[in-house]
Amino acid sequence: MVFTFAISENIYAQTFERNAKESTEEFLKRNFSENFNQYKILENKLNTPGKKIIFFYKQLAMDSSINDSAKIPCMFVNILIPENETSRKYALQTFKIDCNREFNVTVDDATVEKDKQKNYFVNILFAQLNRKSTALLIKTYKTFHLKEASANNFTIEEVKE
Repeated sequence: MVFTFAISENIYAQTFERNAKESTEEFLKRNFSENFNQYKILENKLNTPGKKIIFFYKQLAMDSSINDSAKIPCMFVNILIPENETSRKYALQTFKIDCNREFNVTVDDATVEKDKQKNYFVNILFAQLNRKSTALLIKTYKTFHLKEASANNFTIEEVKE
């Protein structure tokens, strides 16, 4: 049995233009220098024209599941979507995927996979350092289903088994 829930916090932002002959890493560092780090970067067409760039960052944010005003460490997945197959202009979609007071969460690894029905999934291996215990490192996988809601507009749902 598979349960899913939608990640409703989708933050739309401005568009970004990639320079000619600029590598993906250079493009991300230039535009996201304060948030860009060494988490894995994924590139995939996701059944639509142009390669999407998927990357992760962590920052303090409000967690809607907690009824207080404190900001806690949250992990975000970002999808840069080109206007078309050859465009250097990208629109950014950002989704909050994990918030946790107890753990210092990082992305250890991530992959994009496609099933037989051509559905796309992002599998993420989180490394979580438990701050309450004796710094116990816990590694957990989470799978997120990427769906195209409309032309170059995606939603993301966590797959719960």
